[in-house]
Amino acid sequence: MTDLEMTRLCAEAIEITGWLTGDDPMVTNAEGEFIEPYDPLYNDAQAMALVKNMALLIGNADYMEGSPGLIWIVSAPLLRDQTECSNPDLNRAIVECVAKLQKAKVPA
Repeated sequence: MTDLEMTRLCAEAIEITGWLTGDDPMVTNAEGEFIEPYDPLYNDAQAMALVKNMALLIGNADYMEGSPGLIWIVSAPLLRDQTECSNPDLNRAIVECVAKLQKAKVPA
């Protein structure tokens, strides 16, 4: 799955419509305030919103085979079909987990 596909699935999972990517020109709302692109891969606050909205659990492991250093583990144990993702980048682990959950939920 590409970064753009994962971002789109995350936006759908928390019902964000009309989201922007980092490639979109600056856009303002009716009050003239800048609308920040939706990019939870690089925006910590947006990634944390996914954690809270999807009731995800976060843990870490000092070592996993084939990976140097700390690995973040994100899971969705409250859902019937447990999904778990691991990555050295916490935001990426969060986004991958939510994207997998959303992709399984939405028929292709």
